[in-house]
Amino acid sequence: MKKLIFTLSLLIAITTISSYAQRDDDNNSPYAPIYLTFTSINSDTYVRNGVHRHTMEMHDTDKINPINFSYLNENKAQAYFVYAEYNFEVLRTYRELTWEDSLYVRTEPVSFLENNNVIDIDEMFSAKTKEEIWEFTNTLQDKRVFFIDKNPDFGEVTRDSVKIYRVKYYGNNQPVDDVVYEE
Repeated sequence: MKKLIFTLSLLIAITTISSYAQRDDDNNSPYAPIYLTFTSINSDTYVRNGVHRHTMEMHDTDKINPINFSYLNENKAQAYFVYAEYNFEVLRTYRELTWEDSLYVRTEPVSFLENNNVIDIDEMFSAKTKEEIWEFTNTLQDKRVFFIDKNPDFGEVTRDSVKIYRVKYYGNNQPVDDVVYEE
């Protein structure tokens, strides 16, 4: 009898675990990870098409210095992302924590790039119009987005490992309701 209960418990546990694993890998799931790679430009001003990376110096107690990632191109398409490591103890004192608050950095073996569907946005965006870029970036709202920066100055992709940032998509410069904002 004990053996039967143990076997049934084990089968239920395996079924539950596998269903969660399938749900996480399902590309139609809102929680499926999206891995984007690029070679960043370490500059505050527009230099060339691509993702510009800027670490903000802040003396804020609720987060560690955030990194802003901004995609810019000559067609004036822009998209904005941020990586911020929040101090949950301080944040919890003035608002409820959400799943979007858990942005993090993790390190994976270099084989991660071959074993996962990684989209190179330098290549993909170079062949798209600004409307297509806006359309793609709008699909990233409320998704789990991860960045892999191939810029050798940051040393985040080595022969052995890859550093992956969980980032939050903040929007783009697509006009809303036919309102055009000019600089």
